Amino acid sequence: MLTVCQESEIRAALEKELNRILMKTHAAVDAEYIMLCAGLEQFRGVFSGDCLSGQIPNLRKSITIELDVRAVKILQALRRINEHRYGSCSRCGKSISFSELHCDPTKELCVACCQEYNEMREN
Repeated sequence: MLTVCQESEIRAALEKELNRILMKTHAAVDAEYIMLCAGLEQFRGVFSGDCLSGQIPNLRKSITIELDVRAVKILQALRRINEHRYGSCSRCGKSISFSELHCDPTKELCVACCQEYNEMREN
């Protein structure tokens, strides 16, 4: 199991990454939205505005999907910390080493369960 100090270090890293993702998602959506609007402005009168405005929600969705997946994993890891389940394999319950969690703080499976999972996916 992790020490209190290790758990605090991981929690801080997760919260920092989550904040970075949220800021990046917001900035990316705003930038892409502005670029899309600017790009569409030159076509005003050629296409109907209603047709083009329908693209904006789809663009926002596609920009944020990958970042959202990571954010969900971070939130799940933070929940496991709060529930005192962090650092234990969600499949078998064995401890996951601090060095593994330090490399990927969202890790849920121990090495053995991760290998089994990957083998099952390959077959």
